[in-house]
Amino acid sequence: MEYKLIKVNNKKRVSILDIAMSVCGVLLLFTSAWIPGLLLLISAIIGVIAKKPEQFIVNEQGIEWNAFRKKKYHWQLIDRVILKDGILTIDLENNKLIQAEVKMQPPLTEESVFNAFCFSAKSHHPSTT
Repeated sequence: MEYKLIKVNNKKRVSILDIAMSVCGVLLLFTSAWIPGLLLLISAIIGVIAKKPEQFIVNEQGIEWNAFRKKKYHWQLIDRVILKDGILTIDLENNKLIQAEVKMQPPLTEESVFNAFCFSAKSHHPSTT
């Protein structure tokens, strides 16, 4: 079984700043200042990519956090996972806490089903310490 949770993000994917940087970058590409134009264009593209919605994939192996960089947490590294009122809380063994407002994809009727899955997956992969 696999659960996909999308981080709720109120920001737009493309902002006015990204558009302005892209336009300036393209215009500067056709002048003698093509290097700053290229840098503006690249930074605008990176800005749009960085704003993509983050996603948590929870399965029997662990939790994969797809943000700007992918991070994988195996169940041995996780102390507790709780989904309550749309807030996902991941408590790691090293005392790092990850919290995010998420929505299920596809929507799940009961958070208790997800919490039970995480509890049973964690109990099948006891920590090595």
